[in-house]
Amino acid sequence: MCFSFFLDSIRLYGKNHNAGLLPFEYRPTDSGMTTESSRASMDEDARSPIRKVRITPGKSETNELAQGCFEDLWKHMGGNLTLEETRRYYDLMACHFDEEMADQQYNGPQIILEKLTDLGVTKEARILDIGCGTGLLGKAMSNEGFAWIDGIDMSEEMLRQAEKKAVYTKTTLLAIEPATDLTPLGDVQYDAICMLSSFQPGHVSPLALDGLIALLKPGGRVIWVRSSSIPAKHMTGPFQKEEWEKIKNDLAAKGLKAEDEGTVERFNRDKPGVFGIFTKYK
Repeated sequence: MCFSFFLDSIRLYGKNHNAGLLPFEYRPTDSGMTTESSRASMDEDARSPIRKVRITPGKSETNELAQGCFEDLWKHMGGNLTLEETRRYYDLMACHFDEEMADQQYNGPQIILEKLTDLGVTKEARILDIGCGTGLLGKAMSNEGFAWIDGIDMSEEMLRQAEKKAVYTKTTLLAIEPATDLTPLGDVQYDAICMLSSFQPGHVSPLALDGLIALLKPGGRVIWVRSSSIPAKHMTGPFQKEEWEKIKNDLAAKGLKAEDEGTVERFNRDKPGVFGIFTKYK
């Protein structure tokens, strides 16, 4: 179900919570506003790096969310973002995600489509959309005639929105990590694996690419596209240039070769993005 966003504030907490539960509680006051539960007394170190999001009474919910969350997602995230933090964030934002992406003139799906066309990926191809979110990319691909699209996402609420679009052959609730068991996806091999705004910190790590090789047909492609505006403090570990180059060399030795990498214009509004393409040779 979708969450109501007329609440005056939301706070997410990081660790020390039971898996699968939303990490916050609401308690109405006499004034009709809401306050944080007794969890607010927790040690600061136990709190999520995702900051409080304030919804101002009397203002448009959509506009307030755009200002508070989607205009610059990274302002609300700390440097040590975990997959669980990310999942909870998107669970909260799922109902408004498409509207906010439209407001930002999000061009990511079109960029992926252009890359698929340039690479000669046919409409009969089997495509895996990792981090499919609410299905914006799946919808764009379906509109262009792609018929076999499977979607994966770590957020149940985002995936619920994606399923409403009825464009995916199959959807799977799954977070892609280096040690993720991919058997729930079955024995299918894909012509292309797409990662739109999901190959980035707190989402899919470069260290997880190794596990995707088995999901590709020989000659299959991995295409990733993301914003180029992610602050440097988040681009740590395997996202650092030196580590990233080492990972690409290791992948090439296993048959997944980096073919292209560069920038794209107008990822959202007038802001550029970055992309990468891999090909499976073994």
